[in-house]
Amino acid sequence: MRIGITGGIGTGKTYIGKYIKSKGYSVIDADNIARELMLKGNNNYLNIIEVFGSDILDSNCEIDKKKLRKIVFHDEVKRHLLNSITHPNIIKKILESSNDDKIYFIEMPLIFEENLDKYFDFIWLVNCSKEVQIKRVIERNNLSEAEVLDIIRCQMPSRDKKKRADIIIDTEQKNINKYIDELIYSLEKRVENEN
Repeated sequence: MRIGITGGIGTGKTYIGKYIKSKGYSVIDADNIARELMLKGNNNYLNIIEVFGSDILDSNCEIDKKKLRKIVFHDEVKRHLLNSITHPNIIKKILESSNDDKIYFIEMPLIFEENLDKYFDFIWLVNCSKEVQIKRVIERNNLSEAEVLDIIRCQMPSRDKKKRADIIIDTEQKNINKYIDELIYSLEKRVENEN
């Protein structure tokens, strides 16, 4: 069973993933897979260079993520192009890593933006107020409020994600760990009943 954990930047996906991992469950981080596939010689590395050119490489011939981000950040067409190049290989790797009867949790920011819902049995949307989201990202990434708002604007609005999610987890709520425990327990029961 695959549970997608998604949400905008700074909503608390990493916290939820770490907590679930601490309970002994398999948590796959799609961002780590994306980074791995962008390393020299991997599929996405070659495909990205083919489309965006060798100007995006650093002195070690690795993809310079800052240069690439600069190209795609303010250009929606190029951003979608990058995602269409990278996501098929990311999903392929996720599916290969989670193809037995266990419960797998997959942290993946753009599940709804890239219409990847079909690969998951359930999707948990991690959410918080915009004010808290902005504050968290400013503190964590050392960005200005304007930069954070730019990033948020590039992501699907929370209200649209809420319509598509199976479960909404508000990371500002008290007893959040207890709530996650209850969600996991209900998954365990479901798997038990299916087997």
